[in-house]
Amino acid sequence: MSKADFYTWGKRGLDWVGSLYDKGEPWYIPTEILSQINKATYEEMTVDFLKTKKSALVERLQQWPWLWKTSDMTEYVYVFNKKMGRVVLFFEREAIDPIRIIQGHDVVNSLMPMVPRPLFPDMLKPPVVRKGKNRNGSKPTKTV
Repeated sequence: MSKADFYTWGKRGLDWVGSLYDKGEPWYIPTEILSQINKATYEEMTVDFLKTKKSALVERLQQWPWLWKTSDMTEYVYVFNKKMGRVVLFFEREAIDPIRIIQGHDVVNSLMPMVPRPLFPDMLKPPVVRKGKNRNGSKPTKTV
């Protein structure tokens, strides 16, 4: 039972999209998600995929599902890196090209050594609500 976390990584840092309770290996994730080059489409496809599985989703206002506080302990972490315009898999603290893995390459030949490792947020802390407008342009309803 391998777990997976999904994020987008943009100017403001990492945003958690959701988590998969099992079958987090790249060969169980749709290729259309792993090969995505558009952040919004990646997020939408990931949410749609997670809705069909045993998962936790931000969209459903569900909380962080794990006992550990960051994705450093999660087996597979998929991050859409906006700067690179692609999905990067973090496995055992290494950046890996998930497409090369599902094509049958081993981990060593799938490493992406020049990709920076993100600092995963502490998901057990209460979320910080920014003053001003939300991402969708609406005003926040509650501030902390």
